[in-house]
Amino acid sequence: MNGVFGVTRCRENRMNGAGWRREGRGGKRAAAAIAVLLIVGGAACGWVQKSPDASASGQDRMIVVAEGDTLWSIARRYGPSNADTRLVVDQIRRANHLETSELYPGMILRIPSSP
Repeated sequence: MNGVFGVTRCRENRMNGAGWRREGRGGKRAAAAIAVLLIVGGAACGWVQKSPDASASGQDRMIVVAEGDTLWSIARRYGPSNADTRLVVDQIRRANHLETSELYPGMILRIPSSP
């Protein structure tokens, strides 16, 4: 299809610098990369709690979300064994100011140490 003055939409986009770039494609990847860098840098500087007994010491634990993780699976893995998983999920959501339960790999979550 020809646009104004016989210039196609594709050519018009290239002339305007738009090219074939798709918006919104790299946002999650960039966020995941930044999260990983923060975790690695935080661990190196001692900002991130690395000990497995963080809940016993009364400190919140910071974790990196892996592929396939859900709030439910994280709550089961890191919450107290005798706690109601629904309550632990709610605590994790509140501690991280999550409006939805959508997680992505590389996301950093704070796991509260106490109910």
